[in-house]
Amino acid sequence: KINQGITIDNMIYKKIKIKIDKSNKNYTWLIVKLREGKNREIRNICKYFSWQIVKLIRIQYGPYKLGDLKEGQIEEIKVVENA
Repeated sequence: KINQGITIDNMIYKKIKIKIDKSNKNYTWLIVKLREGKNREIRNICKYFSWQIVKLIRIQYGPYKLGDLKEGQIEEIKVVENA
């Protein structure tokens, strides 16, 4: 249902992709790919399905990936000019 788009409290969320990354008895790690990024979108969708969020981590923003950066660490982004 999520992968097709969903309406929660009159808010329309376009289709998003969710896949299970790993799972054990207590927790399931999900990878969520958004198209919009509305305010608290992931939290609202999880609440709708009664899924408890323990920790939410952004690992990518558009073409920029977090990679091996630790908390508080920064890295300069190299600008590629069109030739």
